[in-house]
Amino acid sequence: MAEDVLARPLGDVFGRWCLQLGACERDLTERAATLRHVRCAPWTYRDGQLVADDCMLPLASGSVDAVVLCFALEFSARPHRLVREANRVLNDRGILMVVGQSPHGLAALPRLLGMSGRVLPSGTGLVRPGRLRDWLDLLDFEVEAHHGFGNGWPWRGATRGPVGRAMADCYALVARKRVLPLTPMRRPLRAPRAAPAPGAVVSNFSRRNREDGEAA
Repeated sequence: MAEDVLARPLGDVFGRWCLQLGACERDLTERAATLRHVRCAPWTYRDGQLVADDCMLPLASGSVDAVVLCFALEFSARPHRLVREANRVLNDRGILMVVGQSPHGLAALPRLLGMSGRVLPSGTGLVRPGRLRDWLDLLDFEVEAHHGFGNGWPWRGATRGPVGRAMADCYALVARKRVLPLTPMRRPLRAPRAAPAPGAVVSNFSRRNREDGEAA
């Protein structure tokens, strides 16, 4: 279901690199029109093309065009730092897509009621979409889309809109960096003024221009 929700934003991604992080066996980056697609898995899973610490990626800053966090925040001990690391590797036109488990869905209901259900794996930490939006706002991201999907009661299949995503099991956020590239402008240098020859008569017009230039 995540493929259908992210199909349109991934289709608008162009450039060199599209990176996917998280414990997801499906490759969601295949829909991106980038030259390369890389899946990075944490040390505990080792099922990706790149195995590394998700908070210390071996990638240069500003080198990635799109980052997909597919159920990565739930299994990260430092989810806020993971979002900051994704922001670091994204370029000025970068897009961040986050797919996560909603703490308000039916899958998280046993945990909210204090029941020992096994719907979610042990050690899963759920991040509220509202809290994630606050993190993205602090990092100068603009949220372009927020979808809910899953089997949220009483809806079936993909659920969208403010009512559907409130009870949906999963959510997907699409955010874009708001950093505008600045082109440095050099101040034009004034041409050196030729000094009058010794004994030459300086007209009032030339003297006035020279005095104005010295005052500036």
